[in-house]
Amino acid sequence: MRLRTIALLVVTAALALSGVAYAANSSTAVTPIKITITMKDYSFGWSRSSVPKGSIVVFTVKNVGTVQHNVDFTTISRRSAVIAPGAKTTLRVVFKRKGSIQVVCDVPRHIQLGMVSAFKVK
Repeated sequence: MRLRTIALLVVTAALALSGVAYAANSSTAVTPIKITITMKDYSFGWSRSSVPKGSIVVFTVKNVGTVQHNVDFTTISRRSAVIAPGAKTTLRVVFKRKGSIQVVCDVPRHIQLGMVSAFKVK
């Protein structure tokens, strides 16, 4: 009888601790920052142009131009697909280091036409 009582207490304590651990993990989830990038013919528009280090960002990339474009965060090797005029896509990025990140449209000749910008991680 005593062994059964001890076993029951151990199981109860383990379940209680696992519930506390789960609650601690679920409350530390980071909510992504949502930023819109508006691509015009040969320029970028940002709803926000900087984030803190460690941020998770979901970019909504909209092409309001008349030719296809993409967005390429060159120094961290993250890019969107090339999208048609009037289309949009999303891109999820985790910014692990501080600094200024060069952003370009790498469709041929678009860099030379001025489609270059920067995004800051503070």
